[in-house]
Amino acid sequence: LCAGAASALSASLATNPVDVVKTRIINMKKAAGKAHYASTLDCFVRTIAAEGLFGLYKGISATMARLVPHTLILWVVQERTMRFILAYESSKDY
Repeated sequence: LCAGAASALSASLATNPVDVVKTRIINMKKAAGKAHYASTLDCFVRTIAAEGLFGLYKGISATMARLVPHTLILWVVQERTMRFILAYESSKDY
C-alpha cells in the first residue's frame, strides 16, 4: 500500500505543473484578439513569476484525492489477479 501511495504522489508531483499550464492555456481569454499567453513556456514563466513555484501545484489536493485511491486499488487488484493466475496455472495438469 505504501508503494502505491508513493507512486501516486510522485506521479502527481511530476504531472500537476503540466496539468495546471494546460488548463490555463485552454481557459485563457483573448483580449482584443491577443492571447494572454504566447506559448506553453510563457505560461510556465508567468505562473512562476506571479505565484511562485507553488502556483504550478494548485489543485494538487484534488489530484491526490483522485489518484491515491485509484492507484492503491489498481495495485491491490493487480497483485491479487497475478496470484490467482499463477495459482491456477500451477494447479493445472498438462
